Amino acid sequence: MWREYLYFTRRQRRGIWILITLITLCIVTGKWIPVRRAAPVALDPELLEKEYADFIISLNETRPEKIHPSSQTGKEPPVLFPFDPNRIDSLSLTRLGLPGWMARNVIRYRESGGRFRDAESFRKIYGMTDELYHRLSPFIHIETVQNIPARQETDTPDIPLPEEKPLLYPPTVKYPEGTVIDLNTADTTMLKHIPGIGSGIARQIVSYRQRLGGFHSTEQLLELQHTHSDMLVWFTVGTDSLRKIQVNRASVERLRAHPYLNFYQAKAIVEHRRKRGNLTDIQELSLYEEFTPEELQRIAPYLSYD
Repeated sequence: MWREYLYFTRRQRRGIWILITLITLCIVTGKWIPVRRAAPVALDPELLEKEYADFIISLNETRPEKIHPSSQTGKEPPVLFPFDPNRIDSLSLTRLGLPGWMARNVIRYRESGGRFRDAESFRKIYGMTDELYHRLSPFIHIETVQNIPARQETDTPDIPLPEEKPLLYPPTVKYPEGTVIDLNTADTTMLKHIPGIGSGIARQIVSYRQRLGGFHSTEQLLELQHTHSDMLVWFTVGTDSLRKIQVNRASVERLRAHPYLNFYQAKAIVEHRRKRGNLTDIQELSLYEEFTPEELQRIAPYLSYD
C-alpha cells in the first residue's frame, strides 16, 4: 500500500527533477559567486569636524529649567579667551563654559538677524546668569566699523576703493520693545520681526497654527521646539477666528488630524456617537479611559456641538 503513496506520473517525475536541478543551481551559484562589497566613501574632513562639534554640543545640551549652568559637573573646565559674540562659533562658545543650549541660542539669534552691539547686549541672551556674564565680560571684544577719514589732497594718485557689494539677504529689522502682534493673523514676514524668530521658526509657527485651527492662548507657542517664554510678551491672540471641529459629524480621519487628538481618541468619539447619540458637552468623554482631564481641557476650545 505504501507504494501507492510513492507513485508519481511521468509529468510529476519531470517536475521533481526540474525542481531538484534549480535548487542545486541556486546552491552552487550562491557559493561561488563572490559578494560585491560597496566601495569605501570618501569623507570630507571639514564635514566630519563640524559633525563632531555638533555631537559634542548635543552631549552638553540641557534645558535651562532642569539644570542650572553653574551646577553642571563632569565637564572640562572652561577656557577663557577674547571673543566676538557676533563671529564666534558654537563649539568655541562651549569651550568658554556656555552649555550647548545657550550656545545654540546665540547662533540662532544671529541667524535671525540679531547683532550684539555691546557687551551688555550679550548679557540679555536667554539663560545667561550674572555669574557667567561677569566671568566672560572682560573677554568680550565686539568689532566695530571705524569711520573712514576724509581723503587729503596729495600728489599720490587716487586709488579707487573696493566697491561694496549689496547683501543678498539683508538682516531683518526687529520690532522695538513693547510691540504686540496677533499670533493668529501674523504671517511669516511679521513673525521674523520678533527677536529670536527666524525663517524656520516662523514657518513652524504658521504650520502648527493651521493644524490647530488657531491659537487660543499664547502659552501654546511653547509646545513648539526652539521657543521660550520670553517670546510670549510679543503676542496676543484673538479667539474669534478659531476653526472648530464639528464633533458630531467629523470622521475619524478629520478628528485625528488635530494635534490634540490621536487615533484611539478619535475612534472613541465616533463610537460614542454611534452607541449613545450626539455629544452635547466635553465632559461626556471623561467616561473613556482614552482621555485624561488635562487632554479634555486642552481640546475643549476646538470642539463644536452644532
